[in-house]
Amino acid sequence: MNDIMLPARELFSLGLIPITDGFLGSIIVTISMITFFYLAAGRFSIVPTRMQAFLEMMYEYVLGVLENAFRSKERAEKFLPFFLTMLIFLTVANQFTLVPFIFELTYQGGDLFRQPTSHFALPIALSLLVFVISHIMAFRISPIKHLSNFVNAGPLLKARKPMDFFTGAIEAFIGVLNVIGEVAKVVSLAARLFGNIFAGNVMVAVIIGLASFTQFIVPIPFIIISVFSGFVQAFVFMLLSIQYIAMAIDGATPEKHVSSPNLVA
Repeated sequence: MNDIMLPARELFSLGLIPITDGFLGSIIVTISMITFFYLAAGRFSIVPTRMQAFLEMMYEYVLGVLENAFRSKERAEKFLPFFLTMLIFLTVANQFTLVPFIFELTYQGGDLFRQPTSHFALPIALSLLVFVISHIMAFRISPIKHLSNFVNAGPLLKARKPMDFFTGAIEAFIGVLNVIGEVAKVVSLAARLFGNIFAGNVMVAVIIGLASFTQFIVPIPFIIISVFSGFVQAFVFMLLSIQYIAMAIDGATPEKHVSSPNLVA
């Protein structure tokens, strides 16, 4: 990787749409995934190959996590394609720097491609998508109960005594805190993925650039740590996304049906 920059570098534009190095990186990851699974699907058989067995194991694991979180097999099966695709996409994107010679391709003096998750746009877009899905699901289950978590002025309007006004004001203020908390969830979910991936790239780039003898053997342990971190961060991002959606659904579900999801089991 020749250049490490916090903002994405705009290469050109298609009308009003800027095309950045991070966007091209995402396109490469997407095309690679589509090609791989298209070719892999043609080799699936009754007697599974190692790759087929690994994919089936991943399928069963993610499905089990979803069933445990949502406590509904039907809902878990509906969400499975989304979260399984998220996990695989982030895993591949986080290992983008391992593609041979990918950063030897340059455009106007800079890298043509960039690791997609090392630019904040992709993590924040995925986080916003999770945020929107969680609130749509909760709103569909119980619109009034869900909105009351954020706008709860009822007790304040019905108050007739000083203590009632005080209690109502506290509940209204808690609703404001819940709004801030939802925004914080989006930022923290995106920042955790972006920060770890970007920091790993910076660490490796700094070590490689220290001197000529640090370009080959010395960075290997740090590259291994970065690769391991990439797998972990993809897995953590998926688990937290599932947790956020499950919590939103639980918050809109009648109390007698609510029990805290456990993603560890």
